[in-house]
Amino acid sequence: MKFFHSTYCTWTLVVILISCSFIVLWNIQLNKMITITPYTVTSSKLPSSFHNYKIVHLSDLHGRSFGSGFTQLITPIQQLSPNVIVITGDLITAGGNLCEDYLELLNKLTQIAPTYYVYGNHEVYMAASKYFSYFMSGLGESPAQSLNQTHVTLTSSKGESITLVGLQDPVDVNTPINTPTNLETQYLNTSLEEITPYLTSQTFNLLLSHRPEYFSQYSQLPIDLILTGHAHGGIMQLPFVGGLYAPNQGFFPSYTSGQHAINNTTMIINRGLGNSSFPIRIFNSPEIGIITLKKQLD
Repeated sequence: MKFFHSTYCTWTLVVILISCSFIVLWNIQLNKMITITPYTVTSSKLPSSFHNYKIVHLSDLHGRSFGSGFTQLITPIQQLSPNVIVITGDLITAGGNLCEDYLELLNKLTQIAPTYYVYGNHEVYMAASKYFSYFMSGLGESPAQSLNQTHVTLTSSKGESITLVGLQDPVDVNTPINTPTNLETQYLNTSLEEITPYLTSQTFNLLLSHRPEYFSQYSQLPIDLILTGHAHGGIMQLPFVGGLYAPNQGFFPSYTSGQHAINNTTMIINRGLGNSSFPIRIFNSPEIGIITLKKQLD
C-alpha cells in the first residue's frame, strides 16, 4: 500500500511539474506573439467621409523592440493600412535609456500614417532625466506629434473633420510609481479643465489618455471615444474573471482591456505591448488595436 501511495504521489508531482513547465514555456512564447484586436465604433456624429476610418492604437511598449528595427511591430501595422496611428503612453520606461531606438520607431510609424502620442506615467517620471531631454529634443524633430494637453483637427479629403485631443498623465512624481494621491486627482481635474475648450458637442471628439480608471470623469465631457492603456491587460487573464491586477486599480480591476461604454462615451483599453514591474504576461498576449469608425445612419 505504501508503495502504491508513493508511486501515485511521484506521478502526481511529475504531472504538476510538466504542466507548470508547459504553462511557463507557452506564456514565454505568447509574450512574443502580437495579437491584432479589431474594434468598431459607430456614431451619428461622425462625418460621412470618416466612415470606415481606421485607427491603429498602440500603448505601453516599455522598452520592447519586437525584432531588429521593430520589424515585428511595423509589418502588421503596414498591412492594416491605418488612416492614423495613436500611442497612449509609456513608450519608454522610467530608468531606461532606449530613447534613440524609440525615435526610430516613431519615424517609421509616421511613414505609414500620421502618428500622435501622449505621455504615460513613465514619461512623466522620466521628465527630469538626461535621456528624456534627449528624447524630447528628438521628438521635436520627428514627424510624430505630441498631444499632451492640446489637440489637432483631423480633416478628410472632403473637408469634414473630427477632433483628436491628448491628456497628459496626472501622476504625482513625488510618490512611488503607481501610487494614487489626492494631488494626482487635482492634476487630473486641472488637466480636464484645460482640454475642455477643445471639445464641442457638435463635433466627434476622440481623447487619448493613458489611464482607464478615470473613465467616469472623462465621460462627463462631450467625448465620443477614449483610447487608453496602462492596465497591461490585467497582467494575468483569468477565465470568466478577466484581469488579475492593474496599476492604480489593484486586484480584480474593472478596466483592463476591451471596449466599455458609459452613456454616449466609448472607451477602448489597449492591453499594451511590453511589461514594466511584472516581467511577463500570463495568458495575455501583446496587442495592436485597430479601431474602425462607422457613421451611424439615422
